[in-house]
Amino acid sequence: MKKYQISEEPACLFPAELARLDARAVARAARASGDPARAAPAHALAVVSGHGSDPLLLAMYSACGLPDRALRLLAADPPSDHLSLAAALPSAASPGHVAQIHARAARAGLLPRAAPTAPLLNALVSAYAKAGLFPLSLRLLQTALAPDVVTFTAIISAMAQAGGQDHDALRLFRRLVGLGLGLDAVAVASFLPAAQPHHARQLHAVAVRAGLEPDRRVRNALVAAYGRAGRAGAALAVFHRTPPGSRDAVSWGAAITALARAGWARPALDLFGEMVRAGEPPTPVAVSGALAACAAAAAARQGRELHQWAARRGLDTGQAFVGCALVDMYAKSGRIGDARRVFERARERNVATWNAMIGGYAFHGRGEAALAALAAAEGADGVSFVAALAACSHAGMVGEAAGVLGRMGRAGVRPRAAHYGCVVDMLGRAGEVRGAAEVVRAAAGEVGEGGWGALAWACRVGGEVRLGLESGARAARARSGAAGYYVTVANLLAEKGRWEEVETTRRVMRERGVKKEAAWSWVEVLGRVHVFVAKDREQHPEWGSLRRVLFCLTEHMEMGV
Repeated sequence: MKKYQISEEPACLFPAELARLDARAVARAARASGDPARAAPAHALAVVSGHGSDPLLLAMYSACGLPDRALRLLAADPPSDHLSLAAALPSAASPGHVAQIHARAARAGLLPRAAPTAPLLNALVSAYAKAGLFPLSLRLLQTALAPDVVTFTAIISAMAQAGGQDHDALRLFRRLVGLGLGLDAVAVASFLPAAQPHHARQLHAVAVRAGLEPDRRVRNALVAAYGRAGRAGAALAVFHRTPPGSRDAVSWGAAITALARAGWARPALDLFGEMVRAGEPPTPVAVSGALAACAAAAAARQGRELHQWAARRGLDTGQAFVGCALVDMYAKSGRIGDARRVFERARERNVATWNAMIGGYAFHGRGEAALAALAAAEGADGVSFVAALAACSHAGMVGEAAGVLGRMGRAGVRPRAAHYGCVVDMLGRAGEVRGAAEVVRAAAGEVGEGGWGALAWACRVGGEVRLGLESGARAARARSGAAGYYVTVANLLAEKGRWEEVETTRRVMRERGVKKEAAWSWVEVLGRVHVFVAKDREQHPEWGSLRRVLFCLTEHMEMGV
């Protein structure tokens, strides 16, 4: 028998040939393709074959991105069961469409609170949540007499994707656990991206007790959660517990990103190399993580090699994630010109790409270029303005910063602790310590530990000991594990000869387990990164040769040669 398949070319079929086609199979094929051009012919075939009311047509229009046609189909043929409406909900392209389908279900009496209508309830909860209407989604969830784990997972997953809903997501997850509905891998993996970083260990314990930790989806989410918490060792341990044959692209990308975020540049690059040798196809996430590792180590040569490797596989300018990472890597490696060229060649730019370019200019003290990039950026967000204010701070552009703050207000971006910290740092660098103090006091609780720390540093430079001690103490209380604030307070006291209080500050550091990290620097020579740690001269294998060179240079400088 001759087989027919839907194509973009118009076809003419005789009625006898139409009868031989499986209308539902054709609709399923159109749904799988996601091609809007195939939806109407499949619908016509279904009508001719007597399947014009099949719920599969609603799912087909949904998959093909044609919400209006799905709604017209619902209006022409009112639903007789909840499954039809549940199939139509994914096609809702706006909150209004969701409300229309919700109203139709209520009028048809398809929303009793009993469990048999769970598919429709889950679809409504998910649709409202994906539209960002979380209050409506939560209200609908409360009407269910017997909500199941799928209902909770639908809204938790939407909250995780939307971001900024961590408290509501945590409350829902706790309710899910408290109801004893039975956790599954999807629920745990969906909640982990929405959880606060410090909850990673607790959620890991929950997954272990529920017997879900061996699931690859849960392990991938745990690796990412530990990475966000800065616990690279824990992330790597979870990754290594996944058998090599069970790792997928998400597993590798999450582990590489976690290591890079924690500053473990060499292990991140080694893991990327292991992924390539294992034959795992590269992904934008994995490449971006490896590039971030190069940026953290200022390994320009390795970064360029990775750039070339990604370009040969089409993973450079065509991927926004990779393009953003390339701009950041070149900027932090001291190659702002290369960063600009990558930015200009990028075929796909998003706000993160613009932020990387603005931040690169700020890193190099090019304030005017950063402000020009901010003016050209589309959809500037809070991070964009932080980068622009940092550029003004580094370039001493106090007047221009006022314009940035004005534009920030017009854009409806609310100032956060990072913005106040940049302003305080800028005023401190300009010697306007009193002005910086007024900003901190006016911001009250919004300024955060960064603003108080910046004010303490400014006071030390400006000789404002009393104000510096107050701001340093507040910064230390806000973040008790940050050694820098204690050191600033101790230095202010030492400059005034208050040695007993200096010793008291150091004793508090010891009691709280706060350790000052040794200063260190690095330089890349012939593809190898050399690290130098203060007061640890013997750690470099070539220290003897380096010392002789330094001695010769010192002699030449003293002789004026």
